[in-house]
Amino acid sequence: MRASLAGIWMLFVVCSFVDSYVRQPSIDAIHYAISLELTDASNFIAGTTKIQVRIRSESASDMWLDFEDMSIDRSLVGGVERPFSFHDGRPAFEFGRTYSRNEIVLIEVGYHGKPQLGLLSGENRYGGRVVFADNWPSNAHHWFPSIDHPSDKATVSLAVTAPAKYDIVANGRMEQAILLPDNRKRTEWTENRAIPTYCMVFGMAEFSIKNPKATATVPLAWYAYPQDAEVAARKFSRTALILAYFGNLIGPYPYEKLAQVESIIRMGGMENSSAIFYSEASFLGVPVSEDPVAHEIAHQWFGDSVTEADWDDLWLSEGFADDFEALFYEHSRGPEAMTLAMAQYAKSIMEYKPARSAPIVDPRQTDPRKKLNPLKYGKEHGFSLCCAGFWATKNFSRGFGSITGCMKAGIRPAVNSRRLWNRQAGLI
Repeated sequence: MRASLAGIWMLFVVCSFVDSYVRQPSIDAIHYAISLELTDASNFIAGTTKIQVRIRSESASDMWLDFEDMSIDRSLVGGVERPFSFHDGRPAFEFGRTYSRNEIVLIEVGYHGKPQLGLLSGENRYGGRVVFADNWPSNAHHWFPSIDHPSDKATVSLAVTAPAKYDIVANGRMEQAILLPDNRKRTEWTENRAIPTYCMVFGMAEFSIKNPKATATVPLAWYAYPQDAEVAARKFSRTALILAYFGNLIGPYPYEKLAQVESIIRMGGMENSSAIFYSEASFLGVPVSEDPVAHEIAHQWFGDSVTEADWDDLWLSEGFADDFEALFYEHSRGPEAMTLAMAQYAKSIMEYKPARSAPIVDPRQTDPRKKLNPLKYGKEHGFSLCCAGFWATKNFSRGFGSITGCMKAGIRPAVNSRRLWNRQAGLI
């Protein structure tokens, strides 16, 4: 059945956007250097975060950061200690002088405390001590000061000092692991591609680490609890095939490596850039399911590399990840796999009563956590496929091609619903 334009538009309302995050138009965080110290004695942490900020307006003399739970020991601007005060729960401070457009301001914050959100510390299902960042949607600022919104992407380096028996995995490439006195170790990782704060993560555990044969350009690694190493090898066995398929269809894989990590996160999978975390519960099935591996790998392009400009545009991330997961299964298993996927999405929508009348961009819903529901997966998937059918190839490929073209050119933007709609409709 061919959908009408009016029918499609009812799925996608752009007349009212409701992302309530207060922006700072003058401020652009471009790099985070995060240094943390962890112990086995408690779940308290000590940290220092240095932030490089680029001025985007003609002039700026102050800013604020998202930061909760921690006690601030010091705050410096350009190496000079500056006082701060809290406004609407955020530490705010003056720079000490006026900075001009494109000048870089170096902010440094030292802190300590016990994060209430964003950093999960405890035991895995085998009783081993573990720590995992669990930032989505906006919990990163509970363990490091940041502009904690997907519209402001940045590069990141992360150094973790912990007891030497633990392995540390994080975004990007491992720079070094240094043994320190008192049986401690400092592990440093660097991600040189700009990513959203909800993807800036690390994991600490006693891992079994396997490095299967890499694809032509992407080093691979599985980080699993030793008891689950063989299960992880089966779960991730088709990773190279998935990467090759998406790479040919979309563009080159955007990051330095792909680590897939067993963890204690709340969701089944989290697409952290170059370091995907999976819930330990997803390793329990007999036989183990490879879901949601293809979905999370698709997010490396859609969500991580090309990121929603605000939370109203979450459908762009989840919808495309669903699309490409289904396309991979169609490619590897045949057309019946796509039919099954569409039937499952339709079923989830029909069983989720609000989806029958609610649009994808819903002006009534302001909580990003509540935007992640069957509507955001099923209706988004159906919408994008309807677009492909309605516009045939010319206009749909204009909008989609603008995204993949950015990826192939090494540009990793934040995108919004209205601009993509207009692009697909041929209005821009």
